[in-house]
Amino acid sequence: MFGISREIRGKNIIYRPELDGIRALSIVVVLLHHLGYLSGRGFLGVDIFFTLSGYLITQVLLATVVQGHPLTSFYRRRVARLYPIMAISVLVASIVVGFNSSQDTKPVLASLFYVKNFLHWGDLFGPFWSLSAEEQFYLLFPIALLLFLRFFNRKIFTGFLLLVIAVIWIHVLWINYPAYSWNQDGIFNLVVFRPTMILVGCLISLN
Repeated sequence: MFGISREIRGKNIIYRPELDGIRALSIVVVLLHHLGYLSGRGFLGVDIFFTLSGYLITQVLLATVVQGHPLTSFYRRRVARLYPIMAISVLVASIVVGFNSSQDTKPVLASLFYVKNFLHWGDLFGPFWSLSAEEQFYLLFPIALLLFLRFFNRKIFTGFLLLVIAVIWIHVLWINYPAYSWNQDGIFNLVVFRPTMILVGCLISLN
């Protein structure tokens, strides 16, 4: 119907345990980075996690279509799965830092509304930047995916995604010259630049 990936059989997604291993590896890389190891290479763990996320979420979206569910069901399931634990985490972090000044409320609200990546993220709520960037991406990508696959074939959509990735990377290199670093604020954590690795995962899933 939409060039559904071979990983989907009988309206279900095949469980692949090796992907859990890759996810665990990405988490270890990020943890080692925050412990002062890997010489600032922690972004590699984030890139691995984003790529895996793009792959799996695209599989879920395609399965949702195959099963005949509306797109809203995808959003409902995602909120139900992620938001409760995220809200609890924000609450615990809020208790740790306390509410002694008005400036404490900004990272709390930014984390709860998935916009933490637009604020300075070098604080206790910093890790929520990646979840914010990811959720901003998935707010729009499912709509774009279904619209493109409805009116165009999979190869055209693949070409479009490759073009988007190329444009973003060229832009990053241009504004980053001569440093060529992903670690600058506004490049590392904004959804404008970071979705490239999610899109790589989406491409793998579609092809």
